Amino acid sequence: MEPPFTVVDVGARWGVAERWSTLAPDLKVYGFDPDVGECERLNAALVAVGDSTTTYVASALGSAQGSATLHVTTEPACSSLYPPIAQLART
Repeated sequence: MEPPFTVVDVGARWGVAERWSTLAPDLKVYGFDPDVGECERLNAALVAVGDSTTTYVASALGSAQGSATLHVTTEPACSSLYPPIAQLART
């Protein structure tokens, strides 16, 4: 039986907020992050602890369908589909 509630976390780097775990097992969580490696790491961690209510999907969500380049920055949380502004990175 599927959980009665669903949460979608867009930009799920480092996993979904721990506060959602208090609602398990009545909650299905889908986390979206365009970083394939991060989603693989998060899904592997779920398998290790036996969590079957959370799924991480390596995809960006937006208003248009298609392919885009993910610009991974030194600080992964600042990665974006928008290219970094070099001038700001130097400050």
